[in-house]
Amino acid sequence: MKRFIYSFSILLFLFIAVLPTLFSFISSVFLLGWKGFLFSKSSWPLLGKSIAMSSVSAFSSTLFGLFLTLVLERTLKKHRALIRILLIAPFFFSPYIFAVAWKDLFHLVGMGEKFIYSPWGVIFIWTMIFTPLSMLVISSQLVNCEARLEESAVIFAPYSTVIRKITIPLLKPAIFASFVLVFIMTISEFSIPAFLSVRVFSTEIFTQFSAFHNFEEAVAKGWIIIYLALILLFLERSYLTNAPFISLNVTASTSLTIHIPKSVSILLRGVVFGSICGMSGIPLFILILQSFKGGIGAFEQAIHFLAPNIVNSIFYASLGALLLVIFGLIFAFMSEEDGLSWINWILLVTFSIPSMIFGLSLIYFFNRPLLASLYSSGWIVIFAYIGRFTFITGRLIGNSLKQLPSSLKEAAIMAGANPQTVFFKILMPLISPGMFAAFFVAFILNLGELGTTIMVYPPGTSLMPIKIFTIMANAPQYMTSAMTLVALLVTIVSALLIFSMRSMLVRIGRRFYG
Repeated sequence: MKRFIYSFSILLFLFIAVLPTLFSFISSVFLLGWKGFLFSKSSWPLLGKSIAMSSVSAFSSTLFGLFLTLVLERTLKKHRALIRILLIAPFFFSPYIFAVAWKDLFHLVGMGEKFIYSPWGVIFIWTMIFTPLSMLVISSQLVNCEARLEESAVIFAPYSTVIRKITIPLLKPAIFASFVLVFIMTISEFSIPAFLSVRVFSTEIFTQFSAFHNFEEAVAKGWIIIYLALILLFLERSYLTNAPFISLNVTASTSLTIHIPKSVSILLRGVVFGSICGMSGIPLFILILQSFKGGIGAFEQAIHFLAPNIVNSIFYASLGALLLVIFGLIFAFMSEEDGLSWINWILLVTFSIPSMIFGLSLIYFFNRPLLASLYSSGWIVIFAYIGRFTFITGRLIGNSLKQLPSSLKEAAIMAGANPQTVFFKILMPLISPGMFAAFFVAFILNLGELGTTIMVYPPGTSLMPIKIFTIMANAPQYMTSAMTLVALLVTIVSALLIFSMRSMLVRIGRRFYG
């Protein structure tokens, strides 16, 4: 039975995510898109510009994330969990929300609009958005480092020396992994450059497909980005496929807290507080002000305008999150319990595929008579979620499995329990927090996903991010802000409702598992 479940799940994932991508690649090789790309005078400079912008964003996000992680994990003890949540929260919201918020801020103060509409403005917003991702990657590695090495070194050397000689070398894999992930996500991100009218490689791909209907050149250019991503992933494959960087409840056996002078502590707390305000607090406050600039009627109009899309978005995000947890659970067991770690590499590669290219691949593969019923239905949106985020749910649940002592399973087997009993009565209850975290994260990511869904959504299935993005160019500034604020409130309220149901789900699970 287990072999059948594994085989069926792999074949289904290959059909949903892997085959469309391979099919688009093979097709692009035999089409004229490569020739048009290679001999285009504008393509290579635009690619160089995009690489430079993504590299600067990845470097600044990683450096800032490293600094905040060291301050949070090594100097702060009070309210550490709350501060961590506030710092990483921006990563779980759709990038276009913060693009609108920062634009509102610069527009309101009446200065720096040339900056925000420039490549440096895009880099700045990318840094604010993806610094939390760097923190997740680096902090998960830091709390799993052996704290006794630093404790011993602090006795003989100042902590600044310990950081340079011990801490940073221990964190090198995570630091490079952070750079790679942020680079991949920024070079394929198009909503912020498109909103700020900054031409980059990802917006060029979108324009070739949506405006000129040049599928061949769009796919050919997209595969250039995929090659860059695969090269970087290959260099860091051993760490990324098994790292605990996507984990919300990683704990360390020991915790090191550095005692620093009170004046320095106040300064560092001020920096952390300023970071929280800068990454989310101030922009969102300005977004609220701009939303009500047109009066309460504008906000009510935005709610009325988005109401049908809100229902669709929540439904698809919930269904997608449920299926993502199922796929993640199966693949986590394949990797952690049965040693089939190659599945993590497949999931990582599909996760690294630029969102628009994955959307184009789904269109090219499913838009044919035999598969037309899937292409024209809402399932194509669910397929987009599964291909984009199965790696994340798999790692969240896999990290929960890693933290379970093998003696529990061995003791149950020695006591005569069959595999089904071990799975349902022992493993499932213990990893249920990880499954809940996977559902929560998947739901939030699904709710804000734009890059793939804007390419594949069928007629009559408009989702909230798509609705906002398609009209923000022509809508008044206050209406754009109001709709963006509605989307943010829907995300926050949905997250709170999911957390409020956690205790109820635990009780139901205990009854089910006995």
